[in-house]
Amino acid sequence: MKELLIPGVKLFTICLAAALLLGLINAVTKGPIADAEKQTVEKALKEIKFDGERGDYLVAPPVELSKEIYEKTVLANTTDTVSKDTIQKLYTGKDENTVMLTTTLTAADIISAAAVFTAIKEYKPKGAVRAMFPLKKGDEISGFILEIWGVGYGGDIKMFGVYDKDGTVRDALILKDAETPGLGKKARDKGYMDKYIGTKTRTVPVIKAMLDNPDAVTGATITFTGVGDALRNGSRYISMFGENNEN
Repeated sequence: MKELLIPGVKLFTICLAAALLLGLINAVTKGPIADAEKQTVEKALKEIKFDGERGDYLVAPPVELSKEIYEKTVLANTTDTVSKDTIQKLYTGKDENTVMLTTTLTAADIISAAAVFTAIKEYKPKGAVRAMFPLKKGDEISGFILEIWGVGYGGDIKMFGVYDKDGTVRDALILKDAETPGLGKKARDKGYMDKYIGTKTRTVPVIKAMLDNPDAVTGATITFTGVGDALRNGSRYISMFGENNEN
């Protein structure tokens, strides 16, 4: 019995020590990682081109939500009546398991909903469009900077996309990726995003055949498609509302 017990105790001790070490490493590195990500965002916001006055960071209301998340995470953690009414006004049932944003919204409606989602700490944004910075000229909303996500050869691609209020792409910049050096990394080169500027929804290129000069994309076509898909999804997100609905 003793011979069986001792190895078990040793294994438990090793596992416990490893778990404690991993927890310590996470606690030590969590702050620096968050600081590095914040610096990346601040640097990108200085580099990216946009017209108008940039508003604060807001969590983008998702186009679709499971009813479980909608009820147990969103509504359950929205305590004041005005905020809850705002959310309930914007979402309608898609089917028995899903709710979706109605397409009769204005840009102001989306910003109001975004402020509510931003205040819900329990909600973790996912999907293609995760955050936004509204752009204004005077009292008018002129466009958005969106935090958009695509999938490249090496995994997720995190980007900023700048859009007019009708969904037209005005600029774009990659924040984080794991693409192949020398190939996929070309998406970070100056001028790479020019092929997307001025396009919107269906005209945002996602395959080389959509380009005037398909030979401009050599290799790394998965990266090209991932960037295009992210920008197209951002354009669709904005242009699906109200008078812009042309998806």
